Amino acid sequence: MSVDLPQSANQPCVVVGAGPVGLVAALALRRRGVPVLVIEAEPANRTRPGSRAIFLGEPTLRRLEDVLPGLGTSVAEAGIQVMGYDAFYGGRRVFQQRLRPAPPLR
Repeated sequence: MSVDLPQSANQPCVVVGAGPVGLVAALALRRRGVPVLVIEAEPANRTRPGSRAIFLGEPTLRRLEDVLPGLGTSVAEAGIQVMGYDAFYGGRRVFQQRLRPAPPLR
């Protein structure tokens, strides 16, 4: 994926939100030489109910790889491959999905 930045691209950029999308956006901008400030509204030591980025799908890993070659592969190699998941609400299963093995990133 290639994006042409305007001449004013050397101006600082603010990315609001330090979730997966915000961090990928900040990485992509920095790789193109744009100064970036990431702002996150919640304190770093807050209690986070539930899971956060417990699973990164193949499209997300490929985007990380596009932004910084080797990053998606490193993240994938540091984790485990999920073969499925169950979602529960009130102690009862409300959703179930099984996944095929993902091909390695290239």
